[in-house]
Amino acid sequence: MKSKEANLFQLITVAQALGDLLPHVTFVGGSTTLLLVDESAHFGIRKTDDIDVIVDVATLVEYQRFSQKLRKLEFREDKEGPICRWLLDSGVGKVKLDVMPVDEKILGFSNRWYKDAINKAAETSLPDGTEIRVVSPAYFIATKFEAFTGRGQGDFFSHDLEDIVFVMENRNGLLLELMDSPDELKSYIAEQARLLLNDDFLNVLPGLLINSDSAQAIENSLNIMSSWA
Repeated sequence: MKSKEANLFQLITVAQALGDLLPHVTFVGGSTTLLLVDESAHFGIRKTDDIDVIVDVATLVEYQRFSQKLRKLEFREDKEGPICRWLLDSGVGKVKLDVMPVDEKILGFSNRWYKDAINKAAETSLPDGTEIRVVSPAYFIATKFEAFTGRGQGDFFSHDLEDIVFVMENRNGLLLELMDSPDELKSYIAEQARLLLNDDFLNVLPGLLINSDSAQAIENSLNIMSSWA
């Protein structure tokens, strides 16, 4: 199964299985890139191992209630995986679902942009007609930058940076969308863009792209983004 088809299969499988919980989750992470980039770039989609969603629960009790509902929908905890991971049996094996609350006190980690990402999410139709809430392009970039500097530890070959560059290269109009973002988000993106404007990153940038000739355009975008703070 090709990367695009594999990611779509996972998205559709999870969305259908979530049932009444579906309106209460927002899809984020690498699996959503195919919903954010131009269709002409779908051949370059990175195959993801899991589906990430965020939920707006404020307490551990609320998270436990949400978890109980997941169990009733035949999801089960992955006892060998991260604390946020759930498994769902499908026709071609297990689908992994990572459920992340906005408050880091619940599971011990979060992302500073999750709350705003939920508030600014938009509904998107999957090929089977299922409507899901998906992180906006601007907050996708922000959440990925946060993950890149955190779990990615600034590794230029991390999946988080790979996803950022992929969307920058292949979403027409992204720069304008970022420019229209709230000032706090723009300042954060400006700070992150400045950190990438160094020879170490720019030297490896062409190898991260579908078309290496796009490297100059990406560098130009980073320079514009860095001027927002």
